[in-house]
Amino acid sequence: MTPDRIGIYKEADLSQLARDLIDSYHYETDFLSELLQNAVDAVRRTGRKTGNVIEVEFNAPQGLFTVYDNGTGMSRDDLALFALGRTDKRETSIFQIGEKGVGGSYVLLISDEFEVESVKDGKQVRAVCKCARDRVYNNEEPFLESIVETDASGIKNFTRIRTRSTEFKSYKNLDELINDLRQFTAVGNTRKLFDEEDIEVGVYVSFVTKDEEGREEKSSGGAEFCFMHPAIEYYDEAITFEDLELQEKGPSGKKLSYPDGYYKDKMLSITDKDLHIMAVLASEGKMKDLGIVPTIVLGVKGAPMPVEIRPPSTGYAGYWRNLFVLMNRDEVKLDAGRKSLARADKLAINEDLRIFFNKYVVKYARLFFEPRQATLGGAVEQMLEQAKSKEDLFIPEISFSKVPSRGEELAVVAIFHEMIGSRVLTGYSTIAASSDAQYDSIIRYTVPVSSLGDKARTQVKENFRKLKQKPDDYIQTGFVEFKVDAIEFMRDCDTGKKDPAEVMLLVAYDLSRGKIRRNWKVEPIPDDERIFQGAKFRMVYQPSGRAVPIILLREWRHHESLEPSENTDWTPA
Repeated sequence: MTPDRIGIYKEADLSQLARDLIDSYHYETDFLSELLQNAVDAVRRTGRKTGNVIEVEFNAPQGLFTVYDNGTGMSRDDLALFALGRTDKRETSIFQIGEKGVGGSYVLLISDEFEVESVKDGKQVRAVCKCARDRVYNNEEPFLESIVETDASGIKNFTRIRTRSTEFKSYKNLDELINDLRQFTAVGNTRKLFDEEDIEVGVYVSFVTKDEEGREEKSSGGAEFCFMHPAIEYYDEAITFEDLELQEKGPSGKKLSYPDGYYKDKMLSITDKDLHIMAVLASEGKMKDLGIVPTIVLGVKGAPMPVEIRPPSTGYAGYWRNLFVLMNRDEVKLDAGRKSLARADKLAINEDLRIFFNKYVVKYARLFFEPRQATLGGAVEQMLEQAKSKEDLFIPEISFSKVPSRGEELAVVAIFHEMIGSRVLTGYSTIAASSDAQYDSIIRYTVPVSSLGDKARTQVKENFRKLKQKPDDYIQTGFVEFKVDAIEFMRDCDTGKKDPAEVMLLVAYDLSRGKIRRNWKVEPIPDDERIFQGAKFRMVYQPSGRAVPIILLREWRHHESLEPSENTDWTPA
């Protein structure tokens, strides 16, 4: 048995494609979603309705995930396709979740250690890959070291993948792992909730830890092959739309005469199998008590996908904040990172949501809210209450009063300009601003040369050396970007939406240090190199070395100084 290698990304441009693939995934559970998607696809390809098995184990001390399935298995040729992010179109089925085949390649490329063992049609193969992520970012070729296929007569087909990475989410206990499997991976089969024909899969989950004496302890449990929907998990807390309809019709045929908020301690459960939509509606307090996050989840061929779906425009927009909605759509197409929908699919989904909302939600919503909360005309009132409950900003010199939330870039723009107006920040003059252009603003920065840091001032004076009339002011005009979290700017640059070489300054409310992307580093700006007032840090795009100064508005909050120090941790996630 002679070992051989399967090269993954050999050329420089393919190395960039590898980084692009990694950057197309954004969520901490993406690796788990892709591993389980491949496992479910493998057992679906067998054509068996029953007898299918998937096993998941997380060894917490080792940070090691193991996923086993008794599906079709993989040959050496299959491994090559798997590593390169391709699929064998001859083995697809109408219910196969994966379309582009990049999921396995993604998991492999972000792994510190990856091992796959498989049997297919009497042949066994095993392959390992070390430090793939580091090799990709060092422009080196990652590879699978593969053992040539050996005889495995009498052994049924299977695939077992073991992998670890500092990029992977860690889990504290068995229940947390099972919950994620059922909410964010193909184990949470969304088709089952609509009684659609599908396979049966036994899913078994293990969690390994160590006791005080260092001995391994394993806890195990089963995970139902079904999405964890609140209407099912908390069925005793729910009243169905059908039950309310029966009450309304009743012997007398009179409408429900219950007062507003009559069912404030319950949820309204709604299912429309024709629209393939299942939802619960409840007050914010009830949703919070049960740990339900208001959102719209899309299931594709049975697998929940992390696609952002914005609620359509309706007359009672506030109600979307009280809804958990699941839609199952087998026909939609997604991009490689499973984050975006085609325009036609977006329009179709929004129309179905609008129909669902107007048909079901509005009719009985008032029964599930206190009168002070959003009722049939109370969306604006609810929005006001939510705004008031946000955390106080408390920058004494300005009047803007609340901390920006995710997606509120306009709040960052407003805070920045209030700080300019109150002269907390000086030297900045806005020339243009737009929400439609590639960059948010064009700003002119003008300060006395004498106010620059020593090193920066020396460099500026060197630039003025050939000028007969030496200017007293330093003037720079350029593009300025605004973000709630500076990490969003890194993501925009990594995906090609923005170019760090074109941005003069970034203004962000905060910076999530633990999520700094691998292409980037963040460092304090030494006092003698400072140019822009208020910019104490810079983000460096390491492939080009381009540095973008950052103004972090949170620095001005009372008692929240972010002065650079030797202990500042800017380690990428």
